[in-house]
Amino acid sequence: MRTFLQTVLVISAILLGIASITHAQRVVASDSIPLFYSTADEMGNSSVAPVLKTKGRVTQLALTPEGTITISAFRQHVGFFDASPTKGLPVGANSLPGLVQYRYDPATGLQPISTGIFNLNGGLRQPIPYKFFDLISNRGTINKDKPLATSESGLDYLATLSSQPKALAYEGERKTVRRIFLNGGALRYQTIRYYYAPYAAMYLVAGTNERELAAIRPKNAYVVDNDRVQVLVRDGNGVRMIDSTGKSQAIDLPIDKDMSIRAENSYFASSGSGFFDIAKTNTELGLDLVFGPALMAKNQDSSFVFVRLDKQGKVVCHYRFKIPIEAGYTGAPLNGSWMAGNEKESLLHIEFSKGLFKTMAFNVKINTATGVVYVKEESKDDQRKVKMPAAGIAKQFYHLVSLPNGDNLAVSVNSTSTAGDDHYSTVHLSADGVLKNYYAHNRLAFRSQLFVNRVPVCIALKDGRILLLTDEPWGSSVPYQPYGNIDLELASGFAAQIQSLAEVDKPNLLFNATTLQQRWSQANNSTGNRLLGALDRLSGSDPRATGKEYTEKRQLQMESQEYITYPVMYLIDPQKGTSETVKGPYGFVIPQQTYAFYDYPKNELHFLLRSTPGNRLQPYKGTPMTGVFLKLFKLDLTK
Repeated sequence: MRTFLQTVLVISAILLGIASITHAQRVVASDSIPLFYSTADEMGNSSVAPVLKTKGRVTQLALTPEGTITISAFRQHVGFFDASPTKGLPVGANSLPGLVQYRYDPATGLQPISTGIFNLNGGLRQPIPYKFFDLISNRGTINKDKPLATSESGLDYLATLSSQPKALAYEGERKTVRRIFLNGGALRYQTIRYYYAPYAAMYLVAGTNERELAAIRPKNAYVVDNDRVQVLVRDGNGVRMIDSTGKSQAIDLPIDKDMSIRAENSYFASSGSGFFDIAKTNTELGLDLVFGPALMAKNQDSSFVFVRLDKQGKVVCHYRFKIPIEAGYTGAPLNGSWMAGNEKESLLHIEFSKGLFKTMAFNVKINTATGVVYVKEESKDDQRKVKMPAAGIAKQFYHLVSLPNGDNLAVSVNSTSTAGDDHYSTVHLSADGVLKNYYAHNRLAFRSQLFVNRVPVCIALKDGRILLLTDEPWGSSVPYQPYGNIDLELASGFAAQIQSLAEVDKPNLLFNATTLQQRWSQANNSTGNRLLGALDRLSGSDPRATGKEYTEKRQLQMESQEYITYPVMYLIDPQKGTSETVKGPYGFVIPQQTYAFYDYPKNELHFLLRSTPGNRLQPYKGTPMTGVFLKLFKLDLTK
């Protein structure tokens, strides 16, 4: 077993780099394993490129009820394929699908669960005889002493698909995704039909339909219920529900006829208290609104109504309150209000103006179970004391943290202060509504305009501090070829030749039996790359440059994002009134997967990241190897 716990002083310089804001002492354990890799040429020729052995993608990072994390990676093993008795299959370099799984136990580290190559004959009525050999040189040398796989061995594909569908990203041979989204001032409904490509363990698009449901102002709040495929829209001074057919239904609200919306925002779930996946916290729950007089005329009644709606448009609660506005304050400035809410509470900040220069600001707190907690005027002295930006702060808040002492912290994205549009900000209010502090967290992102409005995860730590966690773009793009070039088929056209061998209505590894005739109907499903019936293409070079024979074989490059991202933490200590920016450990976020888990009882943060492809061979368990590694870091967040 690898030694899991490592001395922090040794790993700090290697894993975290040298940066004044980086706190290496927080890393208490680390580990790494190869996901997709190449090895040295075994013929002793040090001048040739490493030999590609595996490629693929991570399909699952899942927290188990036992408090461990299962890591599943779909692999395509590269070797020499020989099925010479079967017509339509080229003899030569090829790749066969497989699966590797690890278990991460916070106490013992990473441990292997299983690894192997799938038997190609699962789901076929008549087996195809074949052997699959290890390639030990880029010059085509084959190790025939012991095949990597044969038609008589390998993992049972159907059994794995049945028992662990998520490990193969499987949700059925076909699936349909329906969604409502806002685009260019229009609310649109989209239907995307997918079919499963088993050889690549992924879904490909079979067709897409899209239509406009309604025109809508982009800044209006809207809350999507994906399960019911409907959306809650703020429309003028009311709220309506629009479903996927375009049918619109007004929500009956407990407000006065002459009232208008003075503030609005979605409210979000707060973080948990167990061992949880950060991707499953801070979910959007519904819509909070505050209604009041359209214009605050002199001596006008200053009554306001708070209304909370769930995703289905049902009124959860509503409370009426008054704000003691002085005579003559008749409107609200440009940045005059914001809201933030969680399951239990909602916080309103609202401002009113008199002439060009005078303003009054109030903070209102509502407990959704008991009603209004306070209505408190915010003094300009307090604003100056905490260095609140003179230009105001962003209206768009996402998180409200309720502290045990009754204080609240509200987190916004992209403040409009003099610090620029590239940071998060946090407002700290006391239990009775007094402004206690204001924090601006400068983002570390390079070219962060690519990630404008990225919302951080907000976690209330066990020790009373608040953690804002996000991933930000690295300073340059990193190519993941050839480790991300996934083959979509065993051989060009071969599935059509053997369709009669497939068992009816039973999945198989070679093709989707329910959609055989439309397998490649979508041109954008493929990059159009060609894969050799020999060696060069598999290792990333162009076979046409060598003059060798090649055959078409569909591939898809999994890496589509321009910049890889890495984790960054922003820590706020409301007791000390301090904040700090902390670079995460040196590793990069795995596409389409969560990257961190938080253990509240132990105050530990667990990162599961990946490396960039290595440039040089490094020894791993005695084998010179380069490739993409899974990297694990355990951070003790205790002060």
